[in-house]
Amino acid sequence: MLVLVHPNGYPEAAVLSHYYLVNIVGNPLATTVAAYYLILDGVLERLPNLRLCFVHGGGYAGSYPGRLAHAFRARDDVRAGGSKADPATTLARCLFDTVVHDPLQLEFLVRRFGASRLLLGSDYPFDMGQADPVAFVADARLSSKERNAILGANAADVLGSLPAANASPARVP
Repeated sequence: MLVLVHPNGYPEAAVLSHYYLVNIVGNPLATTVAAYYLILDGVLERLPNLRLCFVHGGGYAGSYPGRLAHAFRARDDVRAGGSKADPATTLARCLFDTVVHDPLQLEFLVRRFGASRLLLGSDYPFDMGQADPVAFVADARLSSKERNAILGANAADVLGSLPAANASPARVP
Protein backbone atom coordinates (compact mmCIF):
# COMPACT_ATOMS: atom_id res chain seq x y z
CA MET A 1 0.00 0.00 0.00
CA LEU A 2 1.17 3.52 -0.78
CA VAL A 3 0.20 6.23 1.71
CA LEU A 4 0.77 9.91 1.04
CA VAL A 5 1.46 11.69 4.33
CA HIS A 6 0.39 15.35 4.21
CA PRO A 7 -0.09 17.64 7.22
CA ASN A 8 -3.46 19.19 7.96
CA GLY A 9 -2.28 22.15 9.97
CA TYR A 10 -0.02 22.30 12.98
CA PRO A 11 -1.44 21.51 16.43
CA GLU A 12 0.48 24.23 18.27
CA ALA A 13 -0.43 26.96 15.81
CA ALA A 14 -0.46 29.81 18.35
CA VAL A 15 3.33 29.91 18.55
CA LEU A 16 3.47 30.12 14.75
CA SER A 17 0.62 32.57 14.25
CA HIS A 18 2.57 35.36 12.54
CA TYR A 19 4.06 35.59 9.05
CA TYR A 20 2.42 32.36 7.84
CA LEU A 21 4.90 30.39 9.97
CA VAL A 22 2.14 27.89 10.66
CA ASN A 23 2.60 26.77 7.06
CA ILE A 24 6.23 27.68 6.38
CA VAL A 25 7.55 25.96 9.52
CA GLY A 26 4.54 24.12 10.94
CA ASN A 27 3.67 21.91 7.96
CA PRO A 28 7.21 20.58 7.44
CA LEU A 29 7.50 20.08 11.21
CA ALA A 30 4.22 18.15 11.31
CA THR A 31 5.47 15.94 8.46
CA THR A 32 8.75 15.35 10.32
CA VAL A 33 6.95 14.42 13.54
CA ALA A 34 4.68 12.00 11.66
CA ALA A 35 7.67 10.36 9.95
CA TYR A 36 9.65 9.97 13.17
CA TYR A 37 6.66 8.62 15.11
CA LEU A 38 5.94 6.01 12.44
CA ILE A 39 9.60 4.99 12.36
CA LEU A 40 10.21 4.91 16.12
CA ASP A 41 6.92 3.10 16.78
CA GLY A 42 8.15 0.34 14.49
CA VAL A 43 5.24 0.66 12.04
CA LEU A 44 7.45 0.16 8.99
CA GLU A 45 9.06 -2.89 10.59
CA ARG A 46 5.67 -4.45 11.31
CA LEU A 47 4.34 -3.54 7.84
CA PRO A 48 7.30 -4.02 5.50
CA ASN A 49 5.16 -3.66 2.36
CA LEU A 50 3.76 -0.30 3.43
CA ARG A 51 5.12 2.53 1.32
CA LEU A 52 5.01 6.00 2.79
CA CYS A 53 5.55 9.17 0.79
CA PHE A 54 6.18 12.22 2.94
CA VAL A 55 5.29 15.48 1.23
CA HIS A 56 7.30 18.69 1.19
CA GLY A 57 10.46 16.65 0.77
CA GLY A 58 9.78 14.88 4.06
CA GLY A 59 9.79 18.12 6.01
CA TYR A 60 12.92 18.29 8.15
CA ALA A 61 13.19 14.49 8.48
CA GLY A 62 15.66 14.12 5.63
CA SER A 63 17.97 16.77 7.05
CA TYR A 64 18.44 15.07 10.42
CA PRO A 65 18.69 11.29 10.04
CA GLY A 66 22.05 11.36 11.82
CA ARG A 67 20.57 13.09 14.85
CA LEU A 68 17.66 10.62 14.88
CA ALA A 69 20.04 7.64 14.67
CA HIS A 70 22.27 9.05 17.42
CA ALA A 71 19.31 9.59 19.74
CA PHE A 72 18.14 6.03 19.02
CA ARG A 73 21.54 4.67 20.06
CA ALA A 74 21.98 7.00 23.04
CA ARG A 75 18.56 7.09 24.73
CA ASP A 76 16.32 4.37 26.11
CA ASP A 77 13.20 6.54 25.73
CA VAL A 78 13.80 6.87 21.99
CA ARG A 79 14.00 3.07 21.66
CA ALA A 80 10.87 2.57 23.81
CA GLY A 81 8.53 2.77 20.82
CA GLY A 82 9.22 -0.73 19.64
CA SER A 83 11.52 -0.13 16.69
CA LYS A 84 14.55 -2.39 16.58
CA ALA A 85 16.02 -1.09 13.30
CA ASP A 86 18.32 1.85 12.78
CA PRO A 87 15.83 4.69 12.19
CA ALA A 88 18.00 6.37 9.55
CA THR A 89 17.94 3.14 7.54
CA THR A 90 14.16 2.92 7.96
CA LEU A 91 13.75 6.55 6.86
CA ALA A 92 15.77 5.76 3.73
CA ARG A 93 13.06 3.23 2.76
CA CYS A 94 10.48 6.03 2.58
CA LEU A 95 9.52 8.16 -0.39
CA PHE A 96 9.52 11.95 -0.55
CA ASP A 97 7.93 14.41 -2.93
CA THR A 98 9.75 17.24 -4.70
CA VAL A 99 7.86 20.22 -3.23
CA VAL A 100 10.87 21.85 -1.57
CA HIS A 101 11.07 25.13 -3.57
CA ASP A 102 14.86 25.07 -3.71
CA PRO A 103 16.87 23.13 -6.28
CA LEU A 104 19.71 22.68 -3.78
CA GLN A 105 17.32 20.98 -1.35
CA LEU A 106 16.06 18.70 -4.12
CA GLU A 107 19.65 17.85 -5.06
CA PHE A 108 20.40 17.19 -1.38
CA LEU A 109 17.49 14.74 -1.12
CA VAL A 110 18.68 12.93 -4.25
CA ARG A 111 22.20 12.66 -2.82
CA ARG A 112 20.93 11.62 0.63
CA PHE A 113 18.32 9.04 -0.39
CA GLY A 114 18.78 8.47 -4.12
CA ALA A 115 16.58 9.63 -6.98
CA SER A 116 14.56 6.41 -6.72
CA ARG A 117 13.07 7.65 -3.41
CA LEU A 118 11.59 10.84 -4.91
CA LEU A 119 8.21 11.35 -6.53
CA LEU A 120 7.13 14.43 -8.44
CA GLY A 121 4.91 16.60 -6.28
CA SER A 122 2.88 19.71 -6.93
CA ASP A 123 0.95 20.48 -3.69
CA TYR A 124 -1.88 21.57 -5.97
CA PRO A 125 -4.19 23.41 -5.26
CA PHE A 126 -2.51 24.96 -2.22
CA ASP A 127 -0.85 28.37 -2.34
CA MET A 128 2.50 26.84 -1.37
CA GLY A 129 2.47 24.46 -4.33
CA GLN A 130 5.07 24.31 -7.08
CA ALA A 131 3.94 26.52 -9.96
CA ASP A 132 5.66 24.27 -12.51
CA PRO A 133 6.87 21.08 -10.81
CA VAL A 134 8.32 19.59 -14.01
CA ALA A 135 10.40 22.70 -14.73
CA PHE A 136 11.54 22.76 -11.10
CA VAL A 137 12.94 19.22 -11.38
CA ALA A 138 14.33 19.91 -14.85
CA ASP A 139 16.26 22.93 -13.54
CA ALA A 140 17.99 21.00 -10.75
CA ARG A 141 21.52 19.69 -11.30
CA LEU A 142 20.53 16.06 -11.81
CA SER A 143 21.49 13.45 -14.34
CA SER A 144 18.96 12.65 -17.04
CA LYS A 145 18.46 9.23 -15.41
CA GLU A 146 17.69 10.86 -12.03
CA ARG A 147 15.41 13.44 -13.67
CA ASN A 148 13.47 10.79 -15.62
CA ALA A 149 13.06 8.69 -12.49
CA ILE A 150 11.63 11.61 -10.52
CA LEU A 151 9.44 12.88 -13.35
CA GLY A 152 7.53 9.64 -13.70
CA ALA A 153 9.47 6.38 -13.72
CA ASN A 154 9.45 6.12 -9.91
CA ALA A 155 5.69 6.69 -9.72
CA ALA A 156 5.09 4.14 -12.48
CA ASP A 157 7.24 1.66 -10.60
CA VAL A 158 5.58 2.25 -7.23
CA LEU A 159 2.03 2.39 -8.53
CA GLY A 160 2.57 -0.42 -11.01
CA SER A 161 3.67 -2.73 -8.23
CA LEU A 162 0.48 -2.16 -6.21
CA PRO A 163 -2.38 -4.64 -6.52
CA ALA A 164 -4.94 -3.81 -9.19
CA ALA A 165 -7.99 -1.86 -8.02
CA ASN A 166 -10.30 -4.73 -8.96
CA ALA A 167 -8.22 -7.38 -7.20
CA SER A 168 -9.64 -9.14 -4.19
CA PRO A 169 -8.77 -7.28 -0.99
CA ALA A 170 -6.12 -8.82 1.19
CA ARG A 171 -7.39 -10.56 4.30
CA VAL A 172 -6.25 -8.96 7.51
CA PRO A 173 -5.82 -11.37 10.39
